[in-house]
Amino acid sequence: MLCRQQAKSRKASGSERHCSRTNSIGGRILVQEEPGSPATINPYISYCEAGERGTETYLLLGAPNNKSFLPQVMVKLVFAR
Repeated sequence: MLCRQQAKSRKASGSERHCSRTNSIGGRILVQEEPGSPATINPYISYCEAGERGTETYLLLGAPNNKSFLPQVMVKLVFAR
């Protein structure tokens, strides 16, 4: 008996823009389709401020590693000595 898996489809589109020497914004949208299931969409937007006085700040709206959209806000602060 042979088992045949149907193919999954995954499409991604992303962009990043450097606004200045220390600031950038970006984002990505990921669409995953599995046969027999509705498509899942996972977008996220990011902001980064880095390079001044050893401090880096990251802000994420959405969850980049989730299977579908998760409405959340993540902040990461990095302090260097």
